[in-house]
Amino acid sequence: MTHSPALMPPSFMPSVYGPDLRAHVANLSGMTSVGVDELFPSIGPAITSGDPNDLDRVVEATRAALASVDMSKIGPDDSVNILASEHGFGLMGGEPYAAMVKTIREVVVERTGCRDVRLRLAIYRGFQEADEVREHFGFDEAFDGKVKGLGPFDRGVEVETVVGPLYLVKRAFDAQHFIHAYYDDPREMYFNRLLYKSFKSFCMSYARFETRSVYHSLFGNRSGSIIPRALFDSSFIQEKYVFSSVLRTSPAGVIGVDATDDLYAIDRRITASHLATYGRMQRLFQRIEDCVAVWDGGRWGYYLHAGGVIFGVLLTNNYDSFDLDQPVVAGFLQVPDAAVNFTRNKRIKGIVVNQAWVGAGIPYITMPFSTPMFVVGSDQMAMWQEDSANPGLAGRASGQPGDLRVDAPWPPYDALAPVKCVQRGGDVAARVSVRFDELQVSIQLVLRMLELLPAGAVRIAMPASVATTGELAIGLVESWRGPVMVALEPDGHGGIARCHPHDPSWQNWPVLEHAILGNIVPDFPLINKSFNLSYSGHDL
Repeated sequence: MTHSPALMPPSFMPSVYGPDLRAHVANLSGMTSVGVDELFPSIGPAITSGDPNDLDRVVEATRAALASVDMSKIGPDDSVNILASEHGFGLMGGEPYAAMVKTIREVVVERTGCRDVRLRLAIYRGFQEADEVREHFGFDEAFDGKVKGLGPFDRGVEVETVVGPLYLVKRAFDAQHFIHAYYDDPREMYFNRLLYKSFKSFCMSYARFETRSVYHSLFGNRSGSIIPRALFDSSFIQEKYVFSSVLRTSPAGVIGVDATDDLYAIDRRITASHLATYGRMQRLFQRIEDCVAVWDGGRWGYYLHAGGVIFGVLLTNNYDSFDLDQPVVAGFLQVPDAAVNFTRNKRIKGIVVNQAWVGAGIPYITMPFSTPMFVVGSDQMAMWQEDSANPGLAGRASGQPGDLRVDAPWPPYDALAPVKCVQRGGDVAARVSVRFDELQVSIQLVLRMLELLPAGAVRIAMPASVATTGELAIGLVESWRGPVMVALEPDGHGGIARCHPHDPSWQNWPVLEHAILGNIVPDFPLINKSFNLSYSGHDL
């Protein structure tokens, strides 16, 4: 086996969620690469690994796959949504997936005469990401401006399924027909064991948060696929569904495009291919001994790829997820009556964050509890310190000086200038100290407010509402637990159409989960109450 010069990662989209683009670790002297074709010659070559010069091969493969697809359901005066999901834009820089999506539109217009072909970008956490994707990949031009993002908190539509009512995002299905434009990257192969991978987006991309949570949190990997399949098989979906087009990959890169109206057939082909290829990468990861992982890409660090497999697979790869006697589900959960397993791959001795997006919630919050992390650059470190995924009291007791009253002051705090209370211990004592410090600051603020209290009425009538239907207002206020967000949509008649309050407890429960590790049982109540999180707030 030969060691080649280090391969450069594909170029990727700049984003407000990551630092300014910087030099890659591959540029360091002494860095080398081992090609997948040398490790596993039988995997075969790819048509592209993200090189922009190879995109014509993706276009050709897409057109060839669509040639035999029945599009007679689409009329020239109809409307069609092409549904695309966020992780496709992280595969090999995203250009191959974007090329497939654009080609689907071209072929639909050519064969059906339909001009009202729209793109819907399903994005989860990054609310600015849809606009970034639209601009970076030239989708506005390709789709004549008919591009919109959608997320799990958008207005929903109730769908009756064999397991009861579930909720999809209305914007995803606001056309007469839709096309499922997807990709087959194995991503959380430890979660679904490569079963019904092609259906996952019906929960994780096109569904409301309530339904997404049913799939992602209430089921294990042996039964969770019931939910997306129930949605796909519903009469609501089948009446609008035209066909699926899936970007096919291997650890070597993109190997082709699979398109048909039979998504179950595509899924069987994907499972067979993945077991023959990506299963080897997982076993290879299991054989890696002491190592340091480097995040050096343009997505959330947990989802950065190497050999087609995300970092999350390496992180949780301390067991065989294809062993049917293995009780651990998704790396952290467990089947009933099995011992709790919060272990991670202890052979990872450190994580170096050269460049990656900041946030993504739970994986980043809990990772430093078990694996040393080293962040490159003061600008990137500042983003991590201000990350809202670890807000409020827990953050301020761990050296994160976030306080909306100071960082984004509104009256009267813009005149009062509250003092930030910060400790760096990250333990019960630090959280208690922050509480006492904040109590003193609050008393001083109250006394100051009383001094400055103006004369006049203590109650005035509310002005007539001028808000119209469809407007959205978002407010943030600093509570003692951290920032509370309220999203409000009026009904246009002085009432409320939709309201979503978000409590910081939602982000901090996973922190408590890991704070108790290694402590004796009698200490749990003390640790728990030092966080004092809201149970009902988490349900919000």
